[in-house]
Amino acid sequence: ALRLAPGRLSSLAHRGDAGGYLTLVMQPPAEPTDEQVVPREITFLIDISGSMSGVPLGIAAAVVRETLDRLRPDDRFNIFVFAGGNGQLWESARPKTDGNVAAARGYIEELCGGGGTEMLEGVRHALKAEHDPAALQMYVFVTDGLVGNEDAIIELVKNERGEARFFMFGIGSSVNRYLVDGIAEFGGG
Repeated sequence: ALRLAPGRLSSLAHRGDAGGYLTLVMQPPAEPTDEQVVPREITFLIDISGSMSGVPLGIAAAVVRETLDRLRPDDRFNIFVFAGGNGQLWESARPKTDGNVAAARGYIEELCGGGGTEMLEGVRHALKAEHDPAALQMYVFVTDGLVGNEDAIIELVKNERGEARFFMFGIGSSVNRYLVDGIAEFGGG
């Protein structure tokens, strides 16, 4: 077995009776620098329906806070919410600055769970929003998944996400695993 130091290239050539072979081995660094990572646009998509009230919404806010803390300098972000309707923090994603992160933290602390769950329209709204085509599109989707139209939502993600990646967080005592696993599978995350 050929082992490489992190971030190195190596090749191994072999010629035999059946022809020649070349093996190229590339190992990325374990901890890439900010300059080595493509700028990302992270869209938080948070379920604020009645079933997310209380502890589940608190956990959802913690997921967003943790992710905000890990953004890289060139990343951009926005927050979308849905329940019986949908909304968003800003018209378009903003860069990671101390002021923008503080505004996002304030926004998520004010969220309250209530109402029905119009998830299909919430996801559609987030997908159709203005996004930076030069950035890697990532959706951090937080929900308990208590809806009745799972197949339509999964199909929307599957067919409309383009190159974007969905990272699913199922929160609550009875998470809809079919929906969360389906979006995870077809969401590229």
